[in-house]
Amino acid sequence: MKGDGSSKQLERIANSIERLSDKIYYAPNIQIVQNIHQSSGNSLNLREVRQSLEPVQRAIGTSIVSSAMIVTPQKMQTVFKGNPWEVLDLIRPLSNAVPHNNPDMVPILFEYKQERFIGWQMRGVLPSMFDCRYEDIWKPDLLASEFYTSDVKSESSIHDPVSKNFGNINVINATVTDLKFFSGHHSQPLTKRSYKSKFTKQTTDYVSLELNLKFPKTGKRSDYKLRSICYMSDGSIFSDLYSETYVESGWDNSQVAFSFGWSDPGRWASDTYTVVIYYENIEIARKSFEIEK
Repeated sequence: MKGDGSSKQLERIANSIERLSDKIYYAPNIQIVQNIHQSSGNSLNLREVRQSLEPVQRAIGTSIVSSAMIVTPQKMQTVFKGNPWEVLDLIRPLSNAVPHNNPDMVPILFEYKQERFIGWQMRGVLPSMFDCRYEDIWKPDLLASEFYTSDVKSESSIHDPVSKNFGNINVINATVTDLKFFSGHHSQPLTKRSYKSKFTKQTTDYVSLELNLKFPKTGKRSDYKLRSICYMSDGSIFSDLYSETYVESGWDNSQVAFSFGWSDPGRWASDTYTVVIYYENIEIARKSFEIEK
């Protein structure tokens, strides 16, 4: 954890920790995973918690600290009676699990045919897909937190075709000329992209955005970083991505692209999604797209 409030946060966690074994610690008062239909979903006793965490600790090989565990929501149990490979990404046996390269993916531990696996799913779709939500215990970016709680819920702004108050990217003196969406991965060539703002759930894998920039011709290469946060209609964050990009000497325009979604179609929740682009924590553009049933 990083940030000015991290010491207090760590102190609050430390005061609530139970030691279940030499290498397993449990913080029952820290509720990160929640059943959306229950105010308190933790009905597991410490023995059940320890039995659940022991395979995880053995696979990781170091000491672990777990937040409060809950009984698996009924909707999630029903989904996992089918084929977990249809609803999770990057599934690996617990002993060979690897981190996901998308920071907004949440790891999910499950058992299939008496073997434990870890798969990944987007934080923003957990409520609609599994009846649960995942909340960070620490949000280091105050600006993002403010948008999460207030600004994205404003009807006048969230449905703007494109924000009227574009910001500048000062390092290259660039202004945003357009923000548009297309189906498929952002690695597609410009000539192959078909732009639209409505996508069908069953046939959509990735939704990508293209940010168009215009600026005076540069005399040298300049590097900069953009942040793209995709919000669902209830204000929850579906995805939070960063892009380190650049412009070369002699350029006077460029395109930056981000992708949201999965390598296979059918996983999106039907909703209106709003993408907000930031440069150095200042909003420079926003626009919405819709996933239809």
